[in-house]
Amino acid sequence: MREIILMKRAELALSKVAKHIADQNHPDTGSKFIDEVIDFCIDRANLTIVYPLCKNQLLAKRNYDCLTFKKKWAIAFKLTKKEFKAYQFIYGPRLR
Repeated sequence: MREIILMKRAELALSKVAKHIADQNHPDTGSKFIDEVIDFCIDRANLTIVYPLCKNQLLAKRNYDCLTFKKKWAIAFKLTKKEFKAYQFIYGPRLR
């Protein structure tokens, strides 16, 4: 099982999104959103597939692979045999 690591930038972005969701809805929805993202990363980290490089040129230059979460969030990450490191958590339409 790979270790899930959220780098500082991804963790900060995820917490900002969760705070916004909690402010808009019930306070528990923010923590549920974080749990969903982490569970999503855990599920994908344990699969033995090759992920594509991000389509965004800046992210691709850094050799980040990308996943889409709930059709609107992008997770830029690197995968090794022991770790799944999430570097960025980005709102999809901002990638253009």
